[in-house]
Parts: sequence; C-alpha cells; structure tokens
Amino acid sequence: MESDRVNGNKAVLTRCQSIGKRASRSPLLRVMATITLCGILITPGIPFTSGKVASAVGSTPLRPTNFSGSCTDANDSWGQMSLTFTPGSDGGSAITNYKYSFDNVTFTAFNPATTTQPFVFNFTTLNLPTPTVSIYLKAVNANGDGESSYGNPSGTNSAASCTFLNPGLPRAPTTATATAGDGSASIEFTRGSNGGSAITNYKYSIDGGTTYIALSPASATSPMTIPGLTNGVLTTSKLIAVNANGQTPSGSAKTVTVTPASSTTTTVASTTTTVAPTTTTTTTVAPTTTTTTTTTTTTTTTVAPTTATTVAPTTTTTTTVAPTTTTTVAPTTTTTTTVAPPKPSSPTVLECKTVVSSKISTAPVLVGEKLSNGIIFDPASPILDSRDKQELDRVARVMAQRGGLVLISGFARKNGFDSAEYLRNLSLARARNVSDYLVAKGVRVSMRYEGYGAVTKDIGTSIERKVELRWIDDSKKIEYEKKCLNK
Repeated sequence: MESDRVNGNKAVLTRCQSIGKRASRSPLLRVMATITLCGILITPGIPFTSGKVASAVGSTPLRPTNFSGSCTDANDSWGQMSLTFTPGSDGGSAITNYKYSFDNVTFTAFNPATTTQPFVFNFTTLNLPTPTVSIYLKAVNANGDGESSYGNPSGTNSAASCTFLNPGLPRAPTTATATAGDGSASIEFTRGSNGGSAITNYKYSIDGGTTYIALSPASATSPMTIPGLTNGVLTTSKLIAVNANGQTPSGSAKTVTVTPASSTTTTVASTTTTVAPTTTTTTTVAPTTTTTTTTTTTTTTTVAPTTATTVAPTTTTTTTVAPTTTTTVAPTTTTTTTVAPPKPSSPTVLECKTVVSSKISTAPVLVGEKLSNGIIFDPASPILDSRDKQELDRVARVMAQRGGLVLISGFARKNGFDSAEYLRNLSLARARNVSDYLVAKGVRVSMRYEGYGAVTKDIGTSIERKVELRWIDDSKKIEYEKKCLNK
C-alpha cells in the first residue's frame, strides 16, 4: 500500500514538473510553479500531499446528540445515571469508543472501549461529589477524538445531569418482620442501600416519627431489639438507618407493628391443684367384709425385695389436698414452679396374700378410684394376652402422671372342683403378673397386689377371672402399705 502511494506521488510530480517546464525554463521558476500548482512537498521517506493529491480516509466523528438520562438510586451508591443518545456521523471511519467528562474539560475514555448503549455511571464508584452531576460525551474513531457534545457555537448541544435531594444518605430497611417479646420486640429486617457509605447503626421511633432513638450499643445487623414497649398494646415502630453522611429521612422510614406480650405463665387453681375426687377417697375400708381368717389356714406375708421410694416423674410442683379441703388460687397471683425431675427409682411393690375361706359369701370392698374395667384372664390361666397388655399400657400412661398407690386385686372363678388354696394362688399369680407388667413399663408408683381367690359360694361367671386396678392418692398410701406389711 505504501509503495502504491509513493508511485502515485511520483506520477503526480512528473505531471506537475512538465507543467512547470511549460511555464518557464528557469530552474527556480519551475520549482515554484510545481509547489504552487500542485501543493506538494516531499520529504525523503515521508509523503505529504494536499487533499487534492492524497489524504487520510474520512475525518473525526461529529458530536452525539439527543441525550436522555435516567437518574435512579443505586444499591450502595448515592446515585447513578443511565444515558442514551443519538450518535453523530462517524466521518467516514467507524466509531470505536467514547470519552466522557463531568466538567466538559477533562475527558476519559471508556476502558474497555464500548459503543453499546446505555452508558451507566455509578457516582459512588466514580467517586463523584454530591449532589449534582453533569455528563458530556465525545466519540472516537481512527482519525481521533470528535467534538464535545456540548459547547459548540453552532448545531445541537447535548449534556445530561442528575440532582439528588438526599445524596449519600442510607435507605431504610426494605423488609421488616416483628416478633413480640415481654415489653419488647425483635425485628428481622433486610437492609436497604447504604448511600455509598457503610451503615453504622439504626434508629427507631415509637411516637410516629417525632423522636428517633439510636440502638445502644450500635448495631447494623439483623435482628434488632426495641425495648420499652407496653405489653398488650399495639405499637407502631418506624425504622431508619445511619451512616457517616447522616440518616434516612423520616418520611422514608420503614414501618412495622407489634403487640408485646408477657412471657410469665399464670396458672389457675384448677390446673395446678390436684384434688382427689370425693367419691374415690372417702370410701371406708371394712376389713371384716373383705377377709375371713380361720385357724386351719396359715397367713403368709411376703415383701418384695424392692424397697426404694417411688417419686412421680412430674416436672412441675402440684398441690394435693384432702378431699374435704377446698383450695382457691387467684389467677393473677398463682405461679408455676418448675423443679428438676427426681431420679427414677424402682416402685415399692408389696405382695399381700389374703387368706380367704371357701365359705365367704361376700365380695371384698375395694377402695380407691377405678383405673380399669378389669383385666379378664382365660380359665385357669394367669397369662396376660395382647388385649390385656394394651389396657395395661393405657393404665401405665395414666399412672406416669399421677403418683399415689395402685391397689391390684386378683380374683378367680369358683368352679366347684378346684380347692380354695388353688384359686387363691391363681388369683395371686394374676395380680402379680399385672404388677410385674406395670413395673416393666416404667410406672414409678407404689403397688400392692392381693389374691382373693373365689369369693362367692356359687359357681362364678367368667367376669370373675379378673384383676381389679384401683388408685388412691399419696395421703392414703402409707396407711395401706403398713396394712399390707402387718398382715
């Protein structure tokens, strides 16, 4: 390409020289004519010609026009502008980049180069002062920089500017959710833009925005706690952020509502006082109607080896009163005291064999609250079946919450041919199996079991192949344990 340009220059020079020869035969006049007519000066190795002879392709681009700037908040910035425009003529050579200026004096090229719109200017990233920014552009092509978009004596002048009312101030939280506390509220939130400077604290108002109180100690992380609220009263709180430039304007505060509530548990008497029903604790035990001792029968008292004291596995303190005593607790003053659960211990299990004559004609009087309709056994069997165990599981769950003493009374059906001793032993085995099952289920209560055998003179029904389960409270427990031990 360089060779072609040189050859072209030589051809023009030859043509111009011939013109000079015709003008004058003087060497000096020939040189002057050549320069005058052709406008050419050749320096060795560097061709220089007039536009009529040889020129660069195109010219610098014309200025861009029709600026349209959109000024918006930018996250963690005091503002930004998104700029679009109409490019000027490229002057015959493609526009390869643009330069921008904020004072129309010093222009900076985009790096990397770009011609793609819109051009977005983040004022914090560019370290620009607040509150107003003006932007000017010029295009660049292979021939150099074009003219500025503004300040030209003729034609269209274009510039774009942004002015922010609260530049550099942080924004209030964008979301806020309050959880009620005792005289306070815990607020989870999502922070807003920091305005170009880190958020250092938050403030809250509970008087409609008249007075704002800074968190102390300062905290810029979620959640925040607002103290000093009134329980049971709906409270509206306003939240604003703080940074080095100031704080969120009150009119832009985030609003959240909450009703604080006390965490104190108030318990009324009916839920904290256990009162034994009068129908289950006032029954009089008539020993003469439950057993008959003859001189031909030996009374045997067997005490199970376990003697540890049973403590009910409750985790709250309850008050047990005698059946005839009424306890009234005012709801506003009664509190529940929680104590550590006692260490589990084995229940006190007492075996009471009751000697019963085959001549007894009346059934024993069983005291206490009935826990079950009875465990019915198969004929001549002390073995618990699946239905029996299901019912005992239910009883175990009840007793796990009650404490007190379980009275387990075994019976057998009179059939006319089994001896009284056999029936007593069978009924005792049934009572013992029920007791052992409850112990295995973890019931930590005192238990007493007896075998009564057959207690009627007539042939019994299948319902008499049973074990009765009765419950008495702690106030009667010791009395029955002593009665069993003294037999």
